Amino acid sequence: METGGSLIILTGNACMTGIITPRMTDMLNLDWKALWNAAQQGSLMDKSQPDEDKWLAFWDGEAAAYLARVKAEERVYAGIVEYLRREGVFREGDRVLDIACGPGTYTLQFAPMAQEATALDISGRMLAELVKEACERRIGNIRPVQSAWSDYREPEKYDLVFTALSPAVTGPGEFLKMEAFSSRSCCYVTTGTEEQSRTRHDLWRILAGVEKGRKEFNIAYPFNLLVSMGRKPNVRFFDYRSGERMTVEQLTEYYAKFFGNFMEIDEEKRARIAAYMQSISSGGYCDSWNKKSLVALYWDVP
Repeated sequence: METGGSLIILTGNACMTGIITPRMTDMLNLDWKALWNAAQQGSLMDKSQPDEDKWLAFWDGEAAAYLARVKAEERVYAGIVEYLRREGVFREGDRVLDIACGPGTYTLQFAPMAQEATALDISGRMLAELVKEACERRIGNIRPVQSAWSDYREPEKYDLVFTALSPAVTGPGEFLKMEAFSSRSCCYVTTGTEEQSRTRHDLWRILAGVEKGRKEFNIAYPFNLLVSMGRKPNVRFFDYRSGERMTVEQLTEYYAKFFGNFMEIDEEKRARIAAYMQSISSGGYCDSWNKKSLVALYWDVP
C-alpha cells in the first residue's frame, strides 16, 4: 500500500488513506512530536526504566540465536530491500547507514549492491555475528560501528539512512536525527500491528500488574509527523507468516532475561513466567507460527 504523502491514521489493524480533507488537516495541526513522546511513556520499551548495561548484556547474549532467526526469515527482509530498490529508495552504489543493525538483518541484504554498508549497533556480539556471517558470504564492504544511536556523531552523510524495529528509534528526536545523516533518503521499518507483542503484554501484566503496550511503534506517529513537516512519505505493508517452536523451559529462560531488564526476577516471578508459558503450550512446546506484518515508511530528505 502506497500513500504518496496522503494522511494515514491507524487504529489496530485498520488503516485509512486518501486525499487530505479539511478534517484531516485538523489532524495535521496536532503536535505529533508531543503525541509520540507521550506514547513512549508507560510503554513496554519506556527508556526511563531499563538499565542500559543490562540491555547490552541481554542483546549480547541473544546475538547467535537472533542471527539464526534472521536467516530463517531472510526472504522477508530480502523482499523489503528489493522493494526499496525498485522504488529508487535504495540504489546500486549507495552508501547506507543501518541503525541498530543487530546481526545484519538488513545490512546483509543491502551490502551486495551498496558501495558500503555502515552497520551501527550498541552490541559488540551482534556486530561480531554480522562480521562472521559476512565473511562466510564473502561480503567485504560492511563497516561495523559499535555505538548507541544517541551517541553517534560521525560527520558522514549517507545516501540512505535505514532502521528497522529499533529500540534506539522510538520517538521523534531519534527519528528526525536520521535526516541529519542522509543526503537523499530515509527508511523506517516497524511492526504493522501491536498484537505481535501479545506474549510480552500478557507477561508484563502478570509480573507487574499493569498493562503495557508498544504504542510508540505505531506508524501513525512518524507518518503524521513527516506530513505535518511538509515531507511526502510513502508507506508499504509486508505481510508474512513466521514463527518457531521452543520448549517451555527455553521461553521461560528467554523472558526471565528479557524482563530482568525492567525488574528483579526472583523464583516466584520465574514460576509465573513458566506457568504462563505452560498455559499456551502443547506437549511441552510453544508454537508461535502466526501472521505478522512489517511496514516500511520511506521519504526523501529536503
